[in-house]
Amino acid sequence: MLQIQRNSQALEQMSSELEDARTQISTMHGQIQLEVISRHSVTQERDRLQEQYQSDRQNWKSTQEHRDALEKRAADEFRKMDLELRHSNQTLSRMRIEWESEKSQREKTETRLQKLSTFLDVNDGYYVRTSKDHALQIAYRDLQAQQKNCREQESAKLDAQSEVAALVQR
Repeated sequence: MLQIQRNSQALEQMSSELEDARTQISTMHGQIQLEVISRHSVTQERDRLQEQYQSDRQNWKSTQEHRDALEKRAADEFRKMDLELRHSNQTLSRMRIEWESEKSQREKTETRLQKLSTFLDVNDGYYVRTSKDHALQIAYRDLQAQQKNCREQESAKLDAQSEVAALVQR
């Protein structure tokens, strides 16, 4: 009986150890499954972060290319406007010189007309008056032509100034 009791105790102890081993195996199995789930979750998060990084990097490149294109376009437009402004300034300068020349010619014509008028006033006589009228008509036509030319020059000058002002405002 003692032997049976010992065997029974040994059997109970083995049964208890076996139950402990089963519990440990079950716990380890749960830990392994938890570790697998954790690794899978970490892998998914890593993949998601890599995709996000690639997407952010591509967006940054695209934004950088767009910004570079905008800067290039702005620089090109600035150069174009600068060239137009220089051209307009040159045109305005040339027109000022032409206007001054026309103004000088007009003054000279008016002076000649006055001298001619004075000369004709000094001389009397029908022949002189007829020549005077003819000379005055010619001088008057010259004066009108000069005045018309000056008005055209002034108009062109004002147009050029307004064009330069418009370019400067841009």
